[in-house]
This record gives sequence, C-alpha cells and structure tokens, in this order.
Amino acid sequence: MSPCSTRARRPTRARQGGTAMATAREAAEAEFNRFDTDGDGLLTADEIRQANQALGGQGAAESEIEAFIASADSDGDGMVKLEEFVALVGHGRHEKA
Repeated sequence: MSPCSTRARRPTRARQGGTAMATAREAAEAEFNRFDTDGDGLLTADEIRQANQALGGQGAAESEIEAFIASADSDGDGMVKLEEFVALVGHGRHEKA
C-alpha cells in the first residue's frame, strides 16, 4: 500500500469520529436545554425534579438525582452547568452498568 493511500483514509476516520462527537454533544445540549426551564444555563435539583415529574415520576429516584448532581458538579456549587452536563451525559458516564 502506498503512503498516499494511507493518508487519504485518515481524514475520513477523523471526520466520522468528529461527527459522532458533535452529535453526542448536540444531544446532550438539547437535553440540558429541555431541563433548564428558567434558561439561566444552570440545572438545579428542582429543575431535574420537575423533569422527573414530567416523566410521571418514573424517571430517577430522589437519591439518584442527588447522585447525578454530585457526579456532574465539578466545581461544587450544587448546580450543573452545560459543560458539566455535557462532560457527564455526552460520554455516557451517567448510565448504569
């Protein structure tokens, strides 16, 4: 195989990976915006509870909401910013094994 053939494939893989990453981020941002009912760019426990209630209470238990916030809240302010949410949800770290 010639070096030119190898180089031609690499950008294709990079673009495919970039698209998948953008899609995961976009999905996480859309979910964040759906939960952020007051539009301040922060998710509070109350906003997550409201989203849970909108699901008929069949979503997360109170302890799971608290655990989610604790795991996402990298700066310890008790709220989840968009970047914190994307870092957690956009990579699937929030899902149970």
